[in-house]
Amino acid sequence: MKASLEALSIELDSRNVALGNNPCTPYDVCVKYFGGLDADIVHWEQSYFCDGGKVIEQFIRQGN
Repeated sequence: MKASLEALSIELDSRNVALGNNPCTPYDVCVKYFGGLDADIVHWEQSYFCDGGKVIEQFIRQGN
């Protein structure tokens, strides 16, 4: 993947800010600060521990 991105003059900066054994909130509603203020893509996977609904909606709203 690195060679393909370099050929297109794309710089990739990947950050792993995974947290273990944490509650859904406040962490999943502070996306900008955990993912970075300049992040283009942030991935959320808490479906096993969180019921989704309002928590995932807040994650999406805060990530914009």
